[in-house]
Amino acid sequence: MGRLRVAPAGQTGRRNWLGLPAGTVRPALVADALRRAVAAGWRPEQAGAAFALPEAA
Repeated sequence: MGRLRVAPAGQTGRRNWLGLPAGTVRPALVADALRRAVAAGWRPEQAGAAFALPEAA
């Protein structure tokens, strides 16, 4: 099993306990996050701790 990638989506999730406005996670958002993670050094084929992709500036 490879490494897990964790990336902020800039929106609330299914467990939106605060009632904040929520958006939709679309394939383009996921693809962009994957490209940025690989560019930042994420290697999904390598075992190890979760890789946290920082919020885009």
